[in-house]
Amino acid sequence: MLKTKKFIRIALVLLILMLSLLTVLSILTGATSVLLLSNPVLLGFSLVLFILSIFVWLFSWSLLIVVRNKKPIKSIFRAGFSAVFGSLTPVQLGSDLLRSMFLKDEFNIPMSESFSASMVVKGLKFSFLAFASTAVIITAFSTDSVSEALFLPLLSGFFVVILASLLFLLPLNKKIGYKISRLFGAISKKIKLVKPLEKYFIKYSDFLREFSVAILFTTFLLAALSWVLEFFSLYFVFASLGISIPIISLLVFFILIAVLERTPVIPRGILLVELVGFAFLSFPMVSQAELSIAQIGSVLVLFDVARIIFPVLSSLVFYVAFKAIQAKNK
Repeated sequence: MLKTKKFIRIALVLLILMLSLLTVLSILTGATSVLLLSNPVLLGFSLVLFILSIFVWLFSWSLLIVVRNKKPIKSIFRAGFSAVFGSLTPVQLGSDLLRSMFLKDEFNIPMSESFSASMVVKGLKFSFLAFASTAVIITAFSTDSVSEALFLPLLSGFFVVILASLLFLLPLNKKIGYKISRLFGAISKKIKLVKPLEKYFIKYSDFLREFSVAILFTTFLLAALSWVLEFFSLYFVFASLGISIPIISLLVFFILIAVLERTPVIPRGILLVELVGFAFLSFPMVSQAELSIAQIGSVLVLFDVARIIFPVLSSLVFYVAFKAIQAKNK
């Protein structure tokens, strides 16, 4: 319980810092006047779609837990959404840790299983993003109107996504999983912090091989749907502000955000996402769109609200309300 309270305090502090950052961004870019003219209905669609993307992700994660442990999916899903407020951490590991703690406390499910289920879904989600990136690159190369300057951010993000997908999915092959384990074992001789990954990847490889192709394919489809919902959440941010940019540019911008928010060390890529996003949208030759500084600031502010502020607040309220109901029923 103390650990959970610590996560809540951290989440609240980071939320305040995030809101301060967005306020400063709005002031510096003159976005306030543009934000006041945004369409509340379309913005509402954006918020709902991002929450739905989280629900779909959690359902796919819950499915893997239920297949392994035969526990009620409603309770597993509830534990998963209760942990979303921990996502304001590097690579969203706080959410993974909270989900694992909740399942361990309530169902005595080993924490490694919850982590492994998360890694499976993340790996499949990244693999879908890799497919989408490939399609965007092919389309971009075949479209004369797309600037060559667009390829650098796209290709850099593409290689990061490929590496992440391989790390999470190659352990489907037991021999490769064990080789990855030995690789981390060798690295740990110089970098002690990666030592736990040596044993973890053996367990992770064993965990992966317990699922049928049908279950993994279903998980892949759900992970893909989660990405699609996130993309349309971003689309409705632009729509709510009355801004239109080419679909390829929107896809590249989306891919950049998706990669940058998973940057190690930086919680949700805060500051990095805003800086790179601002740079991308600022140059017409890159983004293929003529946007004012105020419009760019508005897009960054509203999508941060959709992808971070609203989900974290919703999860916190849900967790506190559920715990209050539990205490009342005891």
